[in-house]
Amino acid sequence: HHQLSIMSMFSTGILVLTSPLHILPLRIAPVLTSAAQVVERTLYVHLHPGLNLGTGGQVRPVYIPPVVDLCTLISRLYSNAADICGHLDVRVLLSNIRAQPAPLSGSNGPFPTPQMLSHSPEVVLTDFPIQDSGQSSLVTQCLQKYAGHCYVCNPSLSSVLLYPRLKEVKEDDDRGERDVQLKPLETFSDVVVGGTFDRLHGAHKTLLNISCLMANRRFVIGVCDQELLK
Repeated sequence: HHQLSIMSMFSTGILVLTSPLHILPLRIAPVLTSAAQVVERTLYVHLHPGLNLGTGGQVRPVYIPPVVDLCTLISRLYSNAADICGHLDVRVLLSNIRAQPAPLSGSNGPFPTPQMLSHSPEVVLTDFPIQDSGQSSLVTQCLQKYAGHCYVCNPSLSSVLLYPRLKEVKEDDDRGERDVQLKPLETFSDVVVGGTFDRLHGAHKTLLNISCLMANRRFVIGVCDQELLK
């Protein structure tokens, strides 16, 4: 379970994004470029802006409210992925994205038990910034526990801290912070989409992700077949 110095390749990975929402758009391209050197087939993306992996304590997943900027981020993520790592199957996970449930609803967070994914992650990656290299083993342990709390991972889960390769992003860009849109996304009881979906690509995934976030009750997908595909 050690931090990998020589980049091994893994079939499936999960990327935990922790940068604040106003910095994340600047981070996506360098993060995906680095992640594509570690993961070769399926890259799941788990969003938790503001997660602090450096406390040494227990960190728990929380509900992330679906604000307008989060949707912008998701579409940017898929369009960047198409340009940077088109060979990767990038999938944003939405289990923890929802408005806070009522405190009395007896909810114990987004993951009462770890969620099964269609491919079990072999490596967990993060953009979390480490201040000094002495901190890395603590952050690594914290990251692995966090990932295991949310998703069923491979028992020999490895971890990679991408931060050393992300230094180019200037942290002092606080201009974005003032413009961050924390407007809640407008939602609807039922959302319906239709399409061919014959070769699922990033734009389809964006449509499906955002439609999911907009639907409170039911999300219906009409898929075209034979005749319409001619």
